[in-house]
Amino acid sequence: MRPSNYDSEKMKVSSKQVEQLWQKRRCPEGTIPIIRTQKSDILRKIALDENSNAQGMESAKLYVDAENHGGEAFINIWNIYVEPGESSTASMFVGIKDKPDLINAGWISDNGGCYNLRCPGFIQTNKNIEIGGTIATVSVYDGEQYSMRVKIYKLNNSFSKVTILCLSALEQDQRNDHWWLEHDLGPLGYWPGALFKNMATSANLVQWGGQVWNSVPEGHHTTTQMGSGRFSKEGRKKAAFIYNSLYLNLQDITVDPTLFPTRATKSSCYDVSELETVDQPPYNIFFFGGPGGINCDEGN
Repeated sequence: MRPSNYDSEKMKVSSKQVEQLWQKRRCPEGTIPIIRTQKSDILRKIALDENSNAQGMESAKLYVDAENHGGEAFINIWNIYVEPGESSTASMFVGIKDKPDLINAGWISDNGGCYNLRCPGFIQTNKNIEIGGTIATVSVYDGEQYSMRVKIYKLNNSFSKVTILCLSALEQDQRNDHWWLEHDLGPLGYWPGALFKNMATSANLVQWGGQVWNSVPEGHHTTTQMGSGRFSKEGRKKAAFIYNSLYLNLQDITVDPTLFPTRATKSSCYDVSELETVDQPPYNIFFFGGPGGINCDEGN
């Protein structure tokens, strides 16, 4: 069964390999690439710690509330405008509902924040990826599209693979069941089980989509963009998309999240389409994003 607006040509998306600017060089065996920490990075972390809270976050996502061992997806990549001190992500979350244990992987445009190896906990094992490095290949409006395949999974499961941004809000514990992060180039590393208080054996939520930190500059809604900076209705090659979203249930079987909803916290600023399922690649897809701005102050 296909959606009424299905068009095989319009559903085709590119998944060309993502390149980073530094990759003309390579690290010796036994070492990994690390971005040099600057004074501005420390100030950004302080700003994030002082300002980040649920009230300032706006999102447009596909939500799965189910016991799981991880998830995966292809995430469309864009270079967008972000206000100073704010951030905009397109990513996948795996975590525990209403608890601090959370893993987030994807891409980020930011002018502030603590992410990647600047935050403690993640153990990188891959020398070919610079976690937090600049992505050289980004999508062009009405032109070439690029996406990254991302996966997060438990070490004791057969499921697999995730990406370049790693952001975690975790609590200390003595367990040792790792959550692994992989990319198309192979495993990138893992979060040790000792970091997690509530995710020793499984998680109970997976989310895919966009998220913006809105600091309400000058008393108005931020102009920080989400996705491509365009609303979901613009569709292929214009709005950002995520496709082939899957999660792994407790029997280690991949599940299409067809029955689960998409939701936006403020659809007049950033919105999300319903998940469309088709019988050929990509097997599911949804669009999300928006421009933000003062014109959406009064909207829902």
